[in-house]
Amino acid sequence: MPAGAILAGILCFTVVTELRADLSWEKKKIEFTSKIGEEVVRTAYRFTNTGKTPVSVLDIKPSCGCVATSLEKFDYAPGESGEIKITFDLGMDEFARLQKRTIAVTTSDAPKSPTVLKLRVHVPETVSASPKAVIWHRGEKPRTKDVIVKAASGIAAIKLIQTTSNDNFLVEVKPEVEGRRYRLKITPGRTDAPSYAELKFNVLSASFVHRVVCEVHLNVE
Repeated sequence: MPAGAILAGILCFTVVTELRADLSWEKKKIEFTSKIGEEVVRTAYRFTNTGKTPVSVLDIKPSCGCVATSLEKFDYAPGESGEIKITFDLGMDEFARLQKRTIAVTTSDAPKSPTVLKLRVHVPETVSASPKAVIWHRGEKPRTKDVIVKAASGIAAIKLIQTTSNDNFLVEVKPEVEGRRYRLKITPGRTDAPSYAELKFNVLSASFVHRVVCEVHLNVE
């Protein structure tokens, strides 16, 4: 190959490299804990065009309809910054303590390779049951066992509404600290045969907008 052709190729590659667009992200993963009772959280992914040519945001696609996105504009000159604002409705997956979502962002500098932004939100437990499962072994005496249900710190007074029942398990709800802590006294009718029940309570509180459910699993095994 002639030396002139090689030199021309090197120069061409250099020019293309120098004129490359490049959208750089401050963070591609955001992880935090929501506040107790918070139903909607907001955050933002910030970026800068660190390249030599303009770059455009072509598409923003969240993994779930519970995530709304907004962007002031779609074209960014070299050195210009922007942010994708995120609004995440936690109520779409109301029982999950860790909610994970992604946002795929397609840009003109890499139209076939979207940047995947990750969002992780830890949702604090508002009501706890301890233990979460109660077990009797077949043939043992059908004695009463206790479960403590209590509201987390910062939660307004709670009220338990039992929504499930089972003929083999008698459940008594006894307030220990009114509106804060309850003792469930659970007694099986018989233990000579396998039996299973999922005990559920709707938990009412001024702190909650969406439904909150407390579950305890009962098992004769």
